Amino acid sequence: MRHAWMLGLFLGALLLRLFNIEQNNLNLDEIGVVLYAQSPLVDTIKQALAHVGSVPLDYVMTWLTWRALGHSDGILRLAPVLWGSLSVVILYAIGLRLFGHWPAAAAALPLALSPLHIELSRQVRMYSLGTFLILIVVWVFMLAIERKRWHGWVVFAMALAIALYAHYYTLFLLPAMLLWLVVFKRDQAVPFTLASITALILFAPWFYYDNIVLRANTTNTAPVHLWSEIRIHAPTITASIAAWPLWLLWLAAPVVAYTRRNQSLWLVWGISVVGLLCVLVIGIVSRYGIGGRHVVAFLPYFWLVLAGTLGLWITQRRMIALVAGAAIVAIVLFLPEVERLYYAPSHDYQAATQQLRWNIRPGEKIIADDPRWLWYYMSEYRGHAPWLHFSEWTPERLMQFGNRVWIVVVEKDRLPTWTPPAGWVFEPAYSVKGVEIYRFERTPELSMR
Repeated sequence: MRHAWMLGLFLGALLLRLFNIEQNNLNLDEIGVVLYAQSPLVDTIKQALAHVGSVPLDYVMTWLTWRALGHSDGILRLAPVLWGSLSVVILYAIGLRLFGHWPAAAAALPLALSPLHIELSRQVRMYSLGTFLILIVVWVFMLAIERKRWHGWVVFAMALAIALYAHYYTLFLLPAMLLWLVVFKRDQAVPFTLASITALILFAPWFYYDNIVLRANTTNTAPVHLWSEIRIHAPTITASIAAWPLWLLWLAAPVVAYTRRNQSLWLVWGISVVGLLCVLVIGIVSRYGIGGRHVVAFLPYFWLVLAGTLGLWITQRRMIALVAGAAIVAIVLFLPEVERLYYAPSHDYQAATQQLRWNIRPGEKIIADDPRWLWYYMSEYRGHAPWLHFSEWTPERLMQFGNRVWIVVVEKDRLPTWTPPAGWVFEPAYSVKGVEIYRFERTPELSMR
């Protein structure tokens, strides 16, 4: 029955993540990854290294997909879909080992139907792969604890090092795991520490360059008021994961773990607490931003805490009701997002580039607030789409590009607010889903074909 559940969860999660996968073109962040993946492998890794906070494994997987499978948007998203679907299965396997079959199923079902997890599993970004590999690290950690053999910790060190090269948030597992070992499995704390140090040494060169060398060149020195920022951003994190009544159950987990003397619940609750707090603090201090995509790596442990807490509360004969309740909650959270996930594209870059192809004349320039999608979907016009920051869109600067310049914006608040000089006109030319096309030209009358 357990294998049947694993297969069913995988196929269900796979279908939810594959359905209508090309309804949206690649977004700007995805395009950035794919543009790098078009280079030779060494150059792809160097380009990933050039960005603060980036890790290379996702870029390497996209590089392999581009060359082995194809270039369409759907093909490029197949690997993230696979990692997202496998994450549901691994979560079930972890829950099975810690709490039994029914709590494991009650945790896996909400993750399979999670709109946040589905959305990020359909993007060519690090989030799906990182979430999957962090789950693998937890799984291998459990096996090493149970078997108490040196080769188990060798495998753990290898899994940890690989996961670190997929997502920085893997680091947040270590304090929670070490604290749990010191309290409950003190004899395993030393091999865990040695394995962790080995993995950190393997990751150190990338971490040093990315976080010491590159960040030394940043100029953001604005003061951070941590506590006030936490109060502002904490509701964003909680709302992106689940409704507040479910958080009350999550808060009750330590009480249940203490009264039932359950070590497993302490482990997963500790991972979720430390992970979410670190995401919140790091996001505020680094000013990288805080949103659903930043906490998705710890979403599986939220659902596992809830399922484990209820599993310890209720009797064995009511376990099926637990799974049914989890399924109902998951469906209630999923249904309002169906339209957005599958049927309401937020942007159509291909239609915008087609419109530009019909109207652009030889030698004319295209100025965009972020030209990466133009470079990708209009690669033949890459030389005609320079990267000019929208703060530099002054009439004098634009006039240097010729008698007619196409201005393309994804974010309308970046549109110029100045009045065009005499003899020039700045007016909307065409609008497609998520993209506005304007023209700045010397002659006032030119019709769109």
